[in-house]
Amino acid sequence: MAKRQGIELFVLLVVLFASVTCDFLAGDEDDAAKFLDGINAGYVEQANMQQKLHWNYETDITVENTHAKINGEVSFQNFQATERNASQVYDWQNFTNESIKREFQLLNLLGDAALEEDKLKQLDTLITGMETVYSTAKVCNNTDTCTIELYPDIIHVMATSENYEELKTMWKEWRDKTGKMMLSDYTRLVGLVNEAAASNGFADAGSAVNAHYLYDGYTEMDFKEDLEKLYDAVQPLYRELFTYVRRIMANHLYSDNVNRYGALPAHILGNLWAGSWGNVADRVRPFDVASIRATGGMVKKGVTADEIFTVSESFFTELTLDPMTQTFKDKSVKTKPTDSVAVCEASAEDFYQDDDYRMKVCTAITHEDLVSVHQKMSQIQYFMGYSNQRWTLRNAPNPGFLEAVGGAVGLAVTTPDHLRKLGYIDQNPTAAVGSNETRFDGEDFPALPEGVSAEDLHYLLSQALDKIAFIPYAYAVNQWRWSVLNGTTTNMKFNSDWWAMRHRFQGLTSPVDRDDSKDFDAGSIYHIAADVEFVQYFVGSFLQFQLFESLCKEAGSPGPLYKCNFEGNAAVGDRMKALFADGSTQAWPDVLEELTGQRNMTASALLDYFKPLHHWLQEANANAKDCVGWEGPCAQPPEDNTVPIVVAVVLAVLVVLVVVAFFIGRRRSRTVEATASVSQQGIAE
Repeated sequence: MAKRQGIELFVLLVVLFASVTCDFLAGDEDDAAKFLDGINAGYVEQANMQQKLHWNYETDITVENTHAKINGEVSFQNFQATERNASQVYDWQNFTNESIKREFQLLNLLGDAALEEDKLKQLDTLITGMETVYSTAKVCNNTDTCTIELYPDIIHVMATSENYEELKTMWKEWRDKTGKMMLSDYTRLVGLVNEAAASNGFADAGSAVNAHYLYDGYTEMDFKEDLEKLYDAVQPLYRELFTYVRRIMANHLYSDNVNRYGALPAHILGNLWAGSWGNVADRVRPFDVASIRATGGMVKKGVTADEIFTVSESFFTELTLDPMTQTFKDKSVKTKPTDSVAVCEASAEDFYQDDDYRMKVCTAITHEDLVSVHQKMSQIQYFMGYSNQRWTLRNAPNPGFLEAVGGAVGLAVTTPDHLRKLGYIDQNPTAAVGSNETRFDGEDFPALPEGVSAEDLHYLLSQALDKIAFIPYAYAVNQWRWSVLNGTTTNMKFNSDWWAMRHRFQGLTSPVDRDDSKDFDAGSIYHIAADVEFVQYFVGSFLQFQLFESLCKEAGSPGPLYKCNFEGNAAVGDRMKALFADGSTQAWPDVLEELTGQRNMTASALLDYFKPLHHWLQEANANAKDCVGWEGPCAQPPEDNTVPIVVAVVLAVLVVLVVVAFFIGRRRSRTVEATASVSQQGIAE
């Protein structure tokens, strides 16, 4: 009896302990909300301090600012780890309040801050060192004067030169002075970021990044499968675009260096990284129409960086969004500093306090930078919109949304109607359309699709060279990075695997021989050198068209999607405000559904946008009897059978002659023998 009572008492104590423990862990969700409120001020203060130190480094790379940046990042990451640990007293996984549950989930995506302080400092030092190499690199010209910088010099040469050898020299020099210098540091970085990921419960750092795109019931495998489907959906259009560009390059621009089969060399596409090909749009346009890219018009008008910023701000205020703050106007960097060395990669920065938002753009007077300023300012609008949220929710639903908003704005800004309004392209649409005469001899271009002008086609081609060419590039970068982080690609194969993926997904090759023991061409890209995740750019490439389509419907825009221009539409501005204000309060499929009626990322809006161009390219390539793509039968020209046939004919003739000669000789021999025999008989008689 006593034993039974003892067992019952033990069971009761266990139940009571479990109940108390559960109550302690779960707590009151109101208490959890108070916890989030309590840490908010500290997060904002710490983030502001770290961001200021980061800004000082980005705008003035000195030894002092470099050390301060690294120490500031370590301090902020330690703070994040401390607050994350404090949150573990809450059983947030079982919360019924989805918003609070989401905040705790985001709070627990700790990233590199999971490392111990000494390793954290090692990692931040490595990243800052590679970013410094990238930002301070100078290359040599043919006179061995090593003063050529990325911005604006190299960018300008790669965008405008048509000299095959000059482009190749610049391409190689940049990689020699950047990626090649980072190979050992990047190898060490991989080990550290994977250690941080493991501390956070992830298989590797790639999975840790991908976690920002997942939600309940949606796994990393689901996410990667969706990305593959998106890539597959755009491949037919990309292959037709690639084939058209290759033919024009081979037949008309680089006939001595490029042929109509196989891959394209990566240095002749108007961009140092061959990620976007828009700068060759005017060179490969099929018809004799005026340029619909803004560079020439802006230069002719004497446009300044200040004017580009003003034009961009006006675009947003005409949508009824807020103007830029005074701090923005006072502290943003609009041109490359002349009295310091800066990181010139364009960026939008949130300082989290006192209406402090800034942009950093080493603005050149080009079509690309006109678009870039608008895109970065759209991110500032996003920052301002969600500024009233708690720290944990001051972000987009997933990182791709920030890029998608910028991309959708870019689609609106680059329409010929908008550029004409700004005075940046030919003001007479009739003159701009010009004739439908082809620019290239020997090309059998098809008729324009119904309702599509020559200017429309040139515009779509220009957009495709910017947008469609970028998609397989972004996919290749991510596939390579995942392969490195999961250990499939080792440091001994960084470069060969890099080019294998660039060839597989983009159809590009290095213009010069590469060496795995020395070269690290991925490091010539800022986002690899500075360890910036690249998934956001691939995701944003599709979301931008879904968002653009939705905003165009809101604006009541008639006609095909590519002609939509929602500038000045207050209803579109209201939709943007609502999106921005929500921050990351909801899982991204819920946000996407509210915006577009779709819960999934799709390529449907993108394909609809480019449908007229796709059909035209298919016909143009078919007329030219081109092999579409770069692999399999398209990898090299069909074997030329002319020489073997000629040789065979000659050999056959020789055989016939030998046979004829043989029989003629034999006949003559018999005749001689017969004559001799007759003579001998006569003598005998």
